[in-house]
Amino acid sequence: AALMKLADLEYCGTTSYFIKLFLDKKYALPYRVLDAVFAHFMRFLDDERSMPVIWHQSLLAFVERYKNELEKKDKEQLSRLLDNQKHYLGNSRNPQGTPE
Repeated sequence: AALMKLADLEYCGTTSYFIKLFLDKKYALPYRVLDAVFAHFMRFLDDERSMPVIWHQSLLAFVERYKNELEKKDKEQLSRLLDNQKHYLGNSRNPQGTPE
């Protein structure tokens, strides 16, 4: 329930920090919680802000831990999100910022 509440909040760095903290616990989460976290990240698809590293780290934690629960269409949307959200240190797809 706490992770769902965090996912519904307006963005701030501490929100990403706590989302990452919960995701790092590797809990078995119900699909409605996964959907809420997915929707949280997808809200940034057309956002023109350059998101900070903690946001990318929380997205990476989500994808790494719950990739098997994501549908193909969800993965395609996340791929579009990563194309739009780049960070000068790399992005969630390539956290080190080095060529793949």
